[in-house]
Amino acid sequence: MDALKVFISGTMDDLREEHQIVAEAIEAIGGLEWKSVMTESYGSQPFSLQGTCQRVVEECVIVCQ
Repeated sequence: MDALKVFISGTMDDLREEHQIVAEAIEAIGGLEWKSVMTESYGSQPFSLQGTCQRVVEECVIVCQ
């Protein structure tokens, strides 16, 4: 079974440290069964970041704001 994805939403500039803390907590609690996902995970893309985020959020089972 694939890991359940949890999207961590928020602004990248001022919440970077908080995103990392939440990501580490999700993976510590969920082990191999949960995977944290955030915009920072995708870096530079040759297409719309907004479209990428929308697709990624749709694949997640939980969205944290």
